[in-house]
Amino acid sequence: MCGDVTITISVFVVDKNGTLLQLTNTDQLYFTPISGYLVLRRSLSLLLTKAARVITKKYQREFIPLGITVPQATVLGALFAKSPMTQSIIGTINLMDKATLSTAIRQLRDKKLIETTGLAHDARFALHTLTAIGNTRAEQIVQIENKVKVELEQMASPEIIEQVHAYLAAILQAEREDLD
Repeated sequence: MCGDVTITISVFVVDKNGTLLQLTNTDQLYFTPISGYLVLRRSLSLLLTKAARVITKKYQREFIPLGITVPQATVLGALFAKSPMTQSIIGTINLMDKATLSTAIRQLRDKKLIETTGLAHDARFALHTLTAIGNTRAEQIVQIENKVKVELEQMASPEIIEQVHAYLAAILQAEREDLD
């Protein structure tokens, strides 16, 4: 009996945290050794997603004592740089989706870290500013951002960091142009 035979090969990789990962599309795998484990070279989006999670966790750990989340810190940081601002401008500057931004603003208002003036019921026209307590939190956020930035910058040379930054900025710019 002659016919097609399908052979399924499963490839597993253990990352440095001991997590067992099953890889798909193993017919086109290209591996790159990074820090003691293998990463798919073609899986840039997976690598970026994982890196974003790691960075977000670093910030989350630092923001817990302040009683704020990463999205809330992002809003406070924007208002610390320039205030007052509308929700729309804050979202554009920080590349935040409307749902996350609305939730963060509502929570910050409930915590008395920001004030809303104008038409609070219409986010397009409401202006948000820091309260005195919010300003103090924003100053603490700047210190935390500097600390985490130093930690992250120690992982690569300034040239590589600049190249990654330029590449990611180009991706975001292309997305903006596609939306226009």
